[in-house]
Amino acid sequence: MMPTHLRRKRGESGGWCFLGEFLASWILAGSLGKIMRNIKNMPQGFLWARRPKAAMTKISSKNTTNLGQAWDRIRPLVVNESISKPRGVALLMVLIMVSLMAAFSTEFSYNTRVNLKMASNLEREVQAYYHARSSVELARMVIRGQALVDQMLGLVAQFAPNVASQNIEMWNYACKFAEIYNTGRVDLFGIELFDLSGQKGIGVEKGAFECSADAEDGRVNINFVETPQAKKGLFKQLFGYLQGPRPEGIGLTEDDKERAEMILNIIDWVDADQVRSDFDAQGNIVDGGGGSEDFAYAKFDYESKNAKFDSVDEVRLIDGLDDETFCKIRDKITVYSTEKLNVNTADIELIKAVVCEAVSPELQMVLCGPAIGGAPISGIDVVGGAIEMCRNIKKMLYTAPFNSPKSFTDFFGRLPDEFGGAIPVNSQALQQVIGTKSRVIRVKGTGKVGATEKTVTAVIDTSTGKYVYWRED
Repeated sequence: MMPTHLRRKRGESGGWCFLGEFLASWILAGSLGKIMRNIKNMPQGFLWARRPKAAMTKISSKNTTNLGQAWDRIRPLVVNESISKPRGVALLMVLIMVSLMAAFSTEFSYNTRVNLKMASNLEREVQAYYHARSSVELARMVIRGQALVDQMLGLVAQFAPNVASQNIEMWNYACKFAEIYNTGRVDLFGIELFDLSGQKGIGVEKGAFECSADAEDGRVNINFVETPQAKKGLFKQLFGYLQGPRPEGIGLTEDDKERAEMILNIIDWVDADQVRSDFDAQGNIVDGGGGSEDFAYAKFDYESKNAKFDSVDEVRLIDGLDDETFCKIRDKITVYSTEKLNVNTADIELIKAVVCEAVSPELQMVLCGPAIGGAPISGIDVVGGAIEMCRNIKKMLYTAPFNSPKSFTDFFGRLPDEFGGAIPVNSQALQQVIGTKSRVIRVKGTGKVGATEKTVTAVIDTSTGKYVYWRED
């Protein structure tokens, strides 16, 4: 038995030793096989013919009793014809080693290329991420400067009173400012004003970034249900948007009743009580008329939350809300602390829905119903087109379309005859649900390096300048 200190320990690498042993065994087996084939094919008496006559005696049981004598007789043949002249063994070993080295070299080269590619991709991902993050941080810096701008406008207003009525919000210029750091150029209306690309710290040498900013106040806040009036405002905004034109006048269809029930379920998910909401005879939302809130969710094995939504996706838990409805409202609602719908940034369909709820029932049937007399669009669509045109012109001039809720309600009294003329809206009711200021801003920054792209989405509370949401993609 081999001594313990010479044995190979279990787990030690023995690949090359095994390969050497295998090659040696294979060569020896081939050589012995050739020898035996030669001996088998020899004519009888051949072995003794090669010996001197004195030794050419037949091997019998009497004189070949031991194997040593037999080996002495065949040894010259083995040494001379088999072992002493191995042909092609060295060449075979060289070919085997070359093949093995070629395989190892190919594998090493492939792994090296893969590692280099991975390192290059990782480098581009890191660069793209910090490009995206830089655009968001630059936009946030501009947004946080709103307080300073308001102070400066207050000082200027002492000498120019009209300045005080201007609605200047810095988030509208945040991404324009970030663009300067990206390209190093300042332009206005397509005209280049300055070229700062040669300045230190301005411009990006490798890759690029861009950003977009949008006000969450332009969406319906589904968490704002603290008061009966807030609940009623939320219902009107969502119901008016989901209902659309009324093909059957102002009466409610079965689909309308299902939508109303679903919106009430949204309100019940947030409010603190356990009682389902319902309408009284005057159309106000009241508690206590519909039983328990948890009854509808018993089939889903969960209960009504009775707390604010944490994300828009949580709305999918609401009873009666299908995928089609969710896809329709997901970009029109928000869970952040906004109170009134900002008419400067809100979707035009939401604005039309709010306006339709602020006119008399008789006018509502004509203005917000289907097109009449073969007209291609309804009256509210014409009004919506006028509002959108006004907003686009103002945004091109980097000014707010409407400086105050009053300026928005006055807009309907100044409509020209081409747009149907003045529309009598309930200004007081309309101003309770609309606004022109933005409190929460969503900034989306995108960084690009080659084919690699990274995105950072952040939500900023302008009252504190802090992030309330952050996501990296």
